Amino acid sequence: MPEVSQVTAAPTIYLAHTCGGGTLNFLQGKNGVLKPSAEHMPAVLVSFAYIKPWNRMRPGAAIREWCLDSGAFTARSLGIEISNEQYIETALRLVREDSLLTEVFALDVIGDARASLRNTEEARRAGLNAIPTFHYGTGWEVLAELCKRFDKVAIGGMVGIARKPKHNSGRLQMQERMVTDIGRQMVTSTGTDDVAVFASGQHLCTVMRGVKTPNTMSSSYVVGRFRDNAALRAELFHVLEQARERK
Repeated sequence: MPEVSQVTAAPTIYLAHTCGGGTLNFLQGKNGVLKPSAEHMPAVLVSFAYIKPWNRMRPGAAIREWCLDSGAFTARSLGIEISNEQYIETALRLVREDSLLTEVFALDVIGDARASLRNTEEARRAGLNAIPTFHYGTGWEVLAELCKRFDKVAIGGMVGIARKPKHNSGRLQMQERMVTDIGRQMVTSTGTDDVAVFASGQHLCTVMRGVKTPNTMSSSYVVGRFRDNAALRAELFHVLEQARERK
């Protein structure tokens, strides 16, 4: 049996902290909400845009660990300006004071890969082991260069992709056309021809009219290797079927 030289740990999933009442009640066990036990304490991601309310609740928060995100997208949405100097100074202080702060993402500049890299380099020179962010839509050569230079790279800019299926499904249209539209958008957005989209919904013609018989109809859009590789396609639909049965 070959010798195992390295063991890869399972990735940590960080839940985004929103600083809302529900999150506050859960992490601090307030207003009748049971505080998570030690084995169920979550790891959370905190946006720098919400760092002040987070600092106020942090002492009583039941968390396993947390990471600091620059919150560039949130800050831009709220009209907040964040200087890299301010961000680095605050992050360094938090790292010194809080042993549960395990990761810090560099302040990224949306739409400017060079400026994002400069911010990362400034943070590293200051002693902050910040993780750079690659934004989806930037040239792949930028990601390749980041991977050569840094042991960890964050991927950002995925919100727009996630919203596209919702945009299509919100329009009044036939299910078959909706699935095709979503599939084509995924091909365009991701830059790959290997895309599969599956949708299942109630057939309202039979449910609401005189027949009034429960019925569902399914549609799919399958291209690339999912279309050409029968074994891969069968595996995909087996997983989808299992997910539907669990519902």
